Amino acid sequence: MLEAARPASQMADAEQTMSDAPLDPPRRERHVSPMMQQASAAAVGLEFGISIGIGAFGGSWLDGRFGTDPWCLLTGVLLGSVSGFRSLYRYAQRYAADNPDESGQP
Repeated sequence: MLEAARPASQMADAEQTMSDAPLDPPRRERHVSPMMQQASAAAVGLEFGISIGIGAFGGSWLDGRFGTDPWCLLTGVLLGSVSGFRSLYRYAQRYAADNPDESGQP
């Protein structure tokens, strides 16, 4: 609706400006110190362990409450593991995007 309110000359200028814009913005180099990379990797490891621990604790609590030994515990550990692997995958994707020369892709 707003496009129709513009004069034709302004619309042509806007289209020209949009077509001149680069499709992919230039990637800015980001230097991350090795210590920060190690801290990030350690955080992923902690997140993995804590995810499994929370799943195990919640499953154990539900087993005690409903008398379903060991099904809720196993389900909690499985869900915690999936959550931990998801965070590990996200970290690996972020690392590969930040370090394209070390990602092993041609």
